[in-house]
Amino acid sequence: MTLVSPLPPLAPPASGAELVDRHWAVATIPVARRAVLLAAAAQGVVVDPGETHTLATALEYAALVGRDALRSGAATPAALLERQALQLGAARAARLRVALGVDGSGATPEAVLRDGARLVALAAVGGAAALADVRRALSQPPAAQLLEVAEQTIGDGDEPVAEAARLWRLWRRLLALPAPDELAHLVAELARFRERRDAAVRAPAADDEQLRARFRREALQRLAEAAALLTLALRDRGDAVAIGRALSEHCAAARAGLPGDPGVVVLATWLELAALATIRRRHEPTP
Repeated sequence: MTLVSPLPPLAPPASGAELVDRHWAVATIPVARRAVLLAAAAQGVVVDPGETHTLATALEYAALVGRDALRSGAATPAALLERQALQLGAARAARLRVALGVDGSGATPEAVLRDGARLVALAAVGGAAALADVRRALSQPPAAQLLEVAEQTIGDGDEPVAEAARLWRLWRRLLALPAPDELAHLVAELARFRERRDAAVRAPAADDEQLRARFRREALQRLAEAAALLTLALRDRGDAVAIGRALSEHCAAARAGLPGDPGVVVLATWLELAALATIRRRHEPTP
């Protein structure tokens, strides 16, 4: 009987970049091909849309290895490495998604605004340079026009889809670090959003469809509460650690209420991490 020697264990990753590159989702794409896709995206060029989207998604998965390290704020070597991976992976994913652009072909206004919020959230996690790139991209055509049309289309209705779309717009603008006058406007708009509590939602649900709609609206309210907490941090009000902890609790509750909507669940995760990263940079600056 011949025994095969087991493969020697890999050495621990020496950097956040290595941690991202070793992730199973990223490792499925050859190193050379990754380099080509990322280099092209840095020039605003998409070599292959399918591959670019796949790599962006893989990088998001890899980045999320650092989500608990960001939430805890731990100062251990492992936590520091994981936070580096989170920032790097999110920045690379944002770069690829900026090159892909906001997809308005056949998308609903709510989906367009949701994608805009997710892109800014990724960039906010990725750091100041990534956020600046995304802000610039979303302020120029065609993305700017797509977002503007989507915002005009949703109007001021009370239907759940319009409420969700307005919430994604609020989050996108908050995470883009608005000027004080715009922040004041967003705070007022958020207050109006939080006051829109339909009595029908609090009434007993007649069937499963009404129950799901009720869960969704409550989840959106949780994300609105998290956004309100972010405004406190942006205005330097309250304890940053306590704000971050409460914000995470609201986002976790929102995710729990949306098990059948994976797109919004992932978005809620990135909104949370973007808010925490923003608070951390604002109140705990690093050299």
